[in-house]
Amino acid sequence: MELVGVTRRFGERVVIDELSLRVERGQIVALLGLNGAGKTTTISMILGLLRPDHGDIHVMGVEPRTAMRQGQVGAMLQSARVPPRATVRDVLRLATALYADAMPVPELARLANLEDLIGRRVDRLSGGELQRLRFAVSAAGRPELVILDEPTTAMDVPSRHAFWQQIQAHAAAGMTVLFCTHLLDEVNAADLVYILVDGRIASSGSPAELLETGLPVTVSIDQALDDPSRLPGVLQHRVEGHRTTMTTHDSDRLVMALADAGLVDGLRVVGGDLESAFLQITEQSGEVSA
Repeated sequence: MELVGVTRRFGERVVIDELSLRVERGQIVALLGLNGAGKTTTISMILGLLRPDHGDIHVMGVEPRTAMRQGQVGAMLQSARVPPRATVRDVLRLATALYADAMPVPELARLANLEDLIGRRVDRLSGGELQRLRFAVSAAGRPELVILDEPTTAMDVPSRHAFWQQIQAHAAAGMTVLFCTHLLDEVNAADLVYILVDGRIASSGSPAELLETGLPVTVSIDQALDDPSRLPGVLQHRVEGHRTTMTTHDSDRLVMALADAGLVDGLRVVGGDLESAFLQITEQSGEVSA
C-alpha cells in the first residue's frame, strides 16, 4: 500500500498535507498522532470513503475502492456498529456471508479469541470483547491488508498484550496491518512507525530508530551541587532539596566526571523513552509549521 503526495481539504482547511507513506506486505505499521492529527481522514481515504484532492493512493496495487470491492482490505473502525441483541456467532455468520472465500466461523472465533463467547449477546460483551469481535469481522474475508483504528480501546492491559501478540502472529503468517493509535506503548508492536502532526509525516522509523533521535539522558545524584553547569556535557539542570538532576547527550562523560569527584551517592541514569521522542518530534514539527 502506498500514498504519494496526498492532500485533503475540508473547505479552506488543509487536513492532510502532501502525505506520503508506504506499507510493505507482511508489515505491521503504526500511524501515531494526537487527536486531530489527521489519522481518521487518512484511513478514510485508504478505504475509499474519501477521495484525496491531490496525490495518489494504491492499495494492493489498485485504487482503494477497487481493493475494497475485491475483498482485499478489512477494516476495524471505532464507529462500526454491531447489532446489540445478536450473539457473537450471529455476527460472525453475517460477516462471513459477505465473502466467497470467507474464513469458517470456528476459525474466525479462534483467531480473535472468541471461542468462549460464541453464544453471548453483543450487549453483554465487555468493551475489550467487543473490540475483539470487531477485529474478527474485519478479518472474515481473509483480507491481505487489515486497517485498525484505535483497536485496543476499552481493553485492559492483559487483553491489549494478548491482542498484539495475535496481530504479530498474523503478520508473521503474511497479513499486512496498518493501525492508528495515540497510545505510545502500542507502537512497540509495529515494524515501522509514522508520526503524524497536523496532516504531515513529522518522522518515521522503527520504534528503536525513533529513540535514536538524539534525546537527552537524565543523570541525577543525591547531593545539591552549587553549579552543575560546570560539569562536562550538562545541558540543563535543577537542584531540589538535596538532589541534583541534569540532562546531557554524553552521559558517559558526565558520569565519569561525577565519579572522579566522588559524587555517586544515589546516582541514577535514565535514558530517553518513546514518550520523550514523540514529544520532541511533535514539538519540533509544530515549531517548523508555525
